[in-house]
Amino acid sequence: LSGASRASTLTLSSTGALSNAASSNILVTGLSSLSAASINLGNAAGDAFNTGSLTFNSPGDVNISENSDTTLAGVNMASTLVLSASGLLTNAASSRIGVTGQSTLSGTSINLGNAAGDDFRTGTLRVNSTGNVNVSEDGDTMLTGASGAYALTLSSTGALSNAASSSIAVTGLGTLSGASINVGNASSDSFNTGTLRFTSPGSVSISEDSSTMLAGVNKAQSLTLVSSGALSNAPSSTITVTGLSTLSGSSINVGNAAGDAFNTGKLGFVGGGSVSISENSATVLSATSLSGGQSSAGSLTLVSTGSITNDATMHLDVAGRTSLKGTLIRLGNVSGDYFKTGSLVYSSPVPVVIVRD
Repeated sequence: LSGASRASTLTLSSTGALSNAASSNILVTGLSSLSAASINLGNAAGDAFNTGSLTFNSPGDVNISENSDTTLAGVNMASTLVLSASGLLTNAASSRIGVTGQSTLSGTSINLGNAAGDDFRTGTLRVNSTGNVNVSEDGDTMLTGASGAYALTLSSTGALSNAASSSIAVTGLGTLSGASINVGNASSDSFNTGTLRFTSPGSVSISEDSSTMLAGVNKAQSLTLVSSGALSNAPSSTITVTGLSTLSGSSINVGNAAGDAFNTGKLGFVGGGSVSISENSATVLSATSLSGGQSSAGSLTLVSTGSITNDATMHLDVAGRTSLKGTLIRLGNVSGDYFKTGSLVYSSPVPVVIVRD
């Protein structure tokens, strides 16, 4: 395409490559339907491409830049996809988007895969926006490359993860949801978010390269949460873990914010500094999923609305003072366990049993 092209609706098919020349201008009021061996539209010097809605179909690469909002409609297929909007990037109800390889999405905001009856699937995913990004995928989701957003909501019906050397930077709240979540644990990757929320019926393992603050409602079957800084939670947040929670940070302060709630089946932690954890139910200390199963702290404050006990796999080493408070305390008295602390204080309405190694 070259020069100025105008249409109410546009259907453009090519057996070869579909592209436009420099300084061309394409304006479509309604639907543009593009089909070709490969598509490269809106990326030439000085061009402009604007359409009411968009459908593409190619067995090859698709790279489209629109100088306004972009709304995908109908059935869209590509081997790889680069889709850029100078406004909102979204899709219509009942639309289908299928990409075999990588999808790279950018816009002032992105809302994809959330319309009624739609379907979005891609091999790998990269997102970039100065605004809010909300993407739902009907399958496994793997982030690759550099992704950034002001706020990020990422939902997957399968496993949610990231590739090696990928980076994810979120200024505000990062909300992650999937059948399982494994983010920030790949080789040479980076994950940073202002605050964090996760939801999964399966295992959740997240490592952040800065301080971590949980917010909102968080759920998992098992949880491994690692922070290179302080690990904490916001007021009114809830954390519910059916099985084992392993928490790691330069300091840990969980369950102590106003109006919050923290409940886990079993608990382990790794921290070189202070660890302060309050649980709204019985607390059972166990082997962690990190550091060879050992729990550690510079100092420990552990408060439970129920009992504080441990199983046979617990290995707990506190360099300084350990402070315990619960309705019943039985610690270090199970065959095979290990408990060592610099000093000890405790509070319980019934006799306390503590065995130190």
